[in-house]
Amino acid sequence: MNDATVNPALVLAHARAWIGTRWATAQAVRGQGCDCLGLIRGLAHELTGRIVPVPGYRADWAARAGAMLEGLRAHASPARPEDAAPGLVAVYRVGGQATAHIGILDEGGRLIHAADYAGKVVADTWPSQPPSSLWRFTAAPGCGAGPSPLSLEDCVAVIYRDPEPGAGVYAEIRGPRGEPLARSRHWADTLAALDELGPIYPNIETVE
Repeated sequence: MNDATVNPALVLAHARAWIGTRWATAQAVRGQGCDCLGLIRGLAHELTGRIVPVPGYRADWAARAGAMLEGLRAHASPARPEDAAPGLVAVYRVGGQATAHIGILDEGGRLIHAADYAGKVVADTWPSQPPSSLWRFTAAPGCGAGPSPLSLEDCVAVIYRDPEPGAGVYAEIRGPRGEPLARSRHWADTLAALDELGPIYPNIETVE
């Protein structure tokens, strides 16, 4: 397992692109629908290429606790409370009880999360207490965290065609020294990749 983690600046930028996605239980598609856990599953897919299976759970928050923590242990590394910063995955207990909600820390004390009361992904000051745990996404093989702080202006998203027939295209996010920082999900074609990457990265290249 790769010990490196995804740079939080990339996580935050991708999470902000999900704002406005409608609330939909057990879904994880940016622009179409997600719940709080689906947002995290979708971000993992975008930044590591890993597909996190849909866990079996009811629509209520408390029933998601086990699936949520199991998924984090498999695809993320724990962070210390004193390291809390924008771009980290934050887990919360609701009413002081079971782990029941999850989101991405934003600047200004906000949380980016799929809120059923808003019917969509929002960035607001929802939590009334500190997170019960913090996590960093484990990077894809061959990728590293890169510099800190990291500016997206210094990064480039390089779109490659997968040599496997019918596999489509994927992107590798490279840092200021050309180092790989993240590896994306697959899309059917370059236009679909540009549609998702364009709102996030100012620098995009394609390699046919």
